[in-house]
Amino acid sequence: MPWHYNNKLRSSEEVASNPSILLKLSELAVASAEAETKWQLAYQLGSLSNQKEQAEAILLHFVTDADEYVSRRALLALGVLESSQAEKLAVRAWDTGYEYQRIATLSVLRDTESAKLAEYVTKALKDGREYLVQNAHEVEGT
Repeated sequence: MPWHYNNKLRSSEEVASNPSILLKLSELAVASAEAETKWQLAYQLGSLSNQKEQAEAILLHFVTDADEYVSRRALLALGVLESSQAEKLAVRAWDTGYEYQRIATLSVLRDTESAKLAEYVTKALKDGREYLVQNAHEVEGT
């Protein structure tokens, strides 16, 4: 039986154990409407520091996905990879106004050791939404 990237027989962890398969499936998933598949692949791509350029190129497609969760998972993975694009994309995510995009912004700015972190922690505290404020306090303590 041929394997297809949405096949439930393999978990994302199994795919992640083989970077070349992960990269190939991720490339194929870019054009897919399968948000469930894409966010899991985006999450796993964040672990490919040895193939950073290839992973980053795919994540830059995922970060513009219409599905908010796919976009957010891709942004977080770009932060983990310390992508040169991460800070700019994190600021753009903040500007959406969505609480969870803002939480992701804080994580990315922390992961990339951005000079903008303190500014966005202050903005998060002023925003006042419960989970955003909790995350602001967490990143502030790191």
